[in-house]
Amino acid sequence: MLRILVVLCCLLMTFSVQAQSDLELVFEADDFIGGMPVNQSGVIRFTVFNHGPDDFIASSSPIKLLGAYDYVVSDGNPFRFFSDFNSNDADCSLAVEHFDPPPPVNNYGLFMWGMIYKIIPTQSSITCEFEVSLQEVALLDMQWQIGHNDDPNIDNNTQQFTFRGLAASVPVNNIWALIVLIAFVLTYGWRSRHYFSP
Repeated sequence: MLRILVVLCCLLMTFSVQAQSDLELVFEADDFIGGMPVNQSGVIRFTVFNHGPDDFIASSSPIKLLGAYDYVVSDGNPFRFFSDFNSNDADCSLAVEHFDPPPPVNNYGLFMWGMIYKIIPTQSSITCEFEVSLQEVALLDMQWQIGHNDDPNIDNNTQQFTFRGLAASVPVNNIWALIVLIAFVLTYGWRSRHYFSP
C-alpha cells in the first residue's frame, strides 16, 4: 500500500511541475520619439523574447501587458491621452481599462491592461503592434510591463517611454490663400510705415 501511495505521489508531482519561461520585453515607439502632433497616428511595438528554459504556451496563462503612468512627472490625463489601440493581430489586445491608486512606494498608477495570446518557443520572440494617436498636447511618462505566472526573472519585464503630444501645425495647402496672406501683410506694412516713421 505504501508503494502505491509513493508511486501516485511521484506521478502527481510530475504533472504539477510548471514550465518556466524567462520573458523579456522590448518596447519600441519610433514614431513617437521627440513627440508627435495630436491626431496623427503612429505604431507602438511590444516584442517579447523567450530566454527559456521552456517554451511559453499561452493557453495555460496568457502574457499580461500592463501600462502605468508617472503621475508626478506627467501633465496629461491618461484617460484622454491616447486614442483606441488598434491591432491587426487578434492575439494582441490593449485598452485603457481602469485606474488603481498608486502605491506609496512609487509614482506609477496602473490604467492600461492587455493580453498577448501567443506561443513563444525557447530562444525566439513574438511581436504585437498597435496603431494609436495622441489626443492631448501634453506629456505622459509611461512604464510598460509584461508578466506571467512562471517567469523566473522579472528584472527584464519593464521598460519606460515618455510620450509627448505636440500642437498640430496648420498646413498651407492653398496657393491662392497664401498669396492673399502675403499681399495683406505687405499692404499693412506699407500703410503702417507712415505711422512709425519720424
